[in-house]
Amino acid sequence: MDHIIPSNMGECYDDEVKQYLLELEKAGFIVDSIENYLPSCPACNIVKNNRVYTSANLRFFHEKARVHVDEILKRIDALKAETKESFYEPVDTELWEELDFSYQRNISHAIMGYRLTPADVEACPKFPQVERIEKQLMIVDHVVVQGETGCGKSISVYQAAYDLHRKGWKVYRYKAIENLNVPMIPYNTEPSLYIIDDAQRLSEKAIEVITEQTRLNTKILFAKTISPAVQHDTILLTNKDAVKILHDNFLARKKEITPIVHQCDNQIGINFMDSPIERRLEGAEKAATPWQFNYILRGGWQTMKEQYQTICSHHDCGLLAAAIAVFQIVQLDNCVNYRWLCNCLRRVDSSLAWDDGDLQYLVSQKIVLSVDDVRIVHMESAKVIIAQFLQDASTEKKKMLYTAIETSFVEKEIMPLGLVWLCNGLLGYTFAYRHEETFINEKMISSALECLKDVETSHARAGIAFFMEKVFTVRYEKNGQWYLDKHETLLLDWIAHADSETAYAYSHLINTLFNTDKKRSPRFTQKVDWAQMIQSMMQERRPNLYAWGQLFNRLICSLPKQGDARIREMLCPMIVEMRSKTVVSNIAELSDFLCSIAHLAPTCVHETVRKLLPIYREYFKKDMIHAIYLFNFKFFLYICGMSLLGGHRATKEERETAAALVEVLPVAEFAPQFQIVFRGIGKAFMKSCVLWDNMTDRKLRKLSPQLT
Repeated sequence: MDHIIPSNMGECYDDEVKQYLLELEKAGFIVDSIENYLPSCPACNIVKNNRVYTSANLRFFHEKARVHVDEILKRIDALKAETKESFYEPVDTELWEELDFSYQRNISHAIMGYRLTPADVEACPKFPQVERIEKQLMIVDHVVVQGETGCGKSISVYQAAYDLHRKGWKVYRYKAIENLNVPMIPYNTEPSLYIIDDAQRLSEKAIEVITEQTRLNTKILFAKTISPAVQHDTILLTNKDAVKILHDNFLARKKEITPIVHQCDNQIGINFMDSPIERRLEGAEKAATPWQFNYILRGGWQTMKEQYQTICSHHDCGLLAAAIAVFQIVQLDNCVNYRWLCNCLRRVDSSLAWDDGDLQYLVSQKIVLSVDDVRIVHMESAKVIIAQFLQDASTEKKKMLYTAIETSFVEKEIMPLGLVWLCNGLLGYTFAYRHEETFINEKMISSALECLKDVETSHARAGIAFFMEKVFTVRYEKNGQWYLDKHETLLLDWIAHADSETAYAYSHLINTLFNTDKKRSPRFTQKVDWAQMIQSMMQERRPNLYAWGQLFNRLICSLPKQGDARIREMLCPMIVEMRSKTVVSNIAELSDFLCSIAHLAPTCVHETVRKLLPIYREYFKKDMIHAIYLFNFKFFLYICGMSLLGGHRATKEERETAAALVEVLPVAEFAPQFQIVFRGIGKAFMKSCVLWDNMTDRKLRKLSPQLT
């Protein structure tokens, strides 16, 4: 909207305009009123600025506006009424798919380890993280749910969306998977939730641009896969908790579960000599993730081995499936271009000739999702197939796959971060502990690290840092450590100009240097431009304080003792400035950051926590479940001064801070939530009581007050 008569009008020299303005003034005309508004495109608005029309034009536009006043007032009244009149701007159906959750299937899809979709929301047990996602969406307008593959984030995102859908929200999913850019979100008064899956292929900057489009009635939910050794796991539920929930839920539904598992593994059943489902569930309860729980439940390695051996007998599809799995992972769980992949392998060996029939065969065998989405049914399944291939395939065939990876990497068709994902992903699936020298050779290291001056984007720099850390100690002459020495000046500049996307990657690199070379580490850290690095963080509009905290923490731990005081002088003013910007929505992030640097600037940190007590009080009242998660190991140790590992005696500052925090806890609301959190712990605790039988009465008496 533009003002017909500018609200910040300059001096007027036109006599006719002066006369007209005088008339309006006598009539009680208000500049900020419907009669003085007209629609205007941004370009015209900028051109007009605060210029004044001629009196004839002013009269013309004011008369036009007056004609519509009654209609506009009616519309305003309608919007204020209980039955609000809303407007709807259609979404781009080429980019967005509306989800109505009308089709639902049974639990078999989850047990088989396939990607879970909106069709699985009713069959799958609901994790507590779903409620937390919904609560967070009520506080802020976007949530990023991230975690490693198989941890249950996708189904949790869809279940949260399903709950909102049943409350009247429209739900849309971004479907431009192949070219994940920055989509535009329509602005509607109709409540709408937008889901963007596979957000790991978006940069932090792109996510920030998308989140800026959120509004009260327009919310965005991101699902982001991360490698467990690449970023912190911020999934809203620990994997072991999720596995326990699955075990209890499936045990209660064993009549429904048993026939499904029997189809995968006929040793499980209810007939004579069959193994009972309870025994398999007991084994599955030891799994590390929800996906692995279902993997063990349906027969585990033996079932996958049989499935893999079946496809190996068909036109060398074992190598084809392994290649699809590898390139899916190195492209960060992206769809693979089938024709490109076939040509890539044919360049290695011209006898390798697959056609559309082979792809259709893999789809029919439930190995690949579809001919349009060429990915293994789940990324965890992809890791199992690669591990099986490395175990069973001939040396010649493995060399074919290695050569295809090398060629694609050197030609920049896959990025360094993709190889980090591949090496990290196979941990636990093969007997080899380190896979760096399996998939990465000297030529590839040189290709990635020889020339770094042209690496400009944050996403690419983070990938280089993770890659350098991954090859830091490989048994080549020119490894990551060699290139760290070569590019020291450049890397120091990168660290000084870090951002939220690169900070965590640099912290990993510093940590690896610290662990491998205690003498080299302080010399490198001493050269960091701390003033510039602090300025880089403070210039960010929404800094990721967890990532920055990790970087500061690793650098501080590597500092020589004589450098502590200088850095402390820089940190304290920064903490004071951050304190002034703290609200309920970022208090948890700030708390984590303060824990990371507490041992260098304890006085400033504790003073900050005590000054933020009103915000902590509000946080506990507004979002109790989230607030409980403040009390992690670091918070207890560095803020409350608890001796969790022995040998630490609480300081006066720590005792004062802990006492002050206790005072702001709303005890009546706090206790029931702790009861929920610790119910599962209590069950395990009771099982361990048998270990106390041999304890003396004196030891038990000493322990009693702590237990109370």
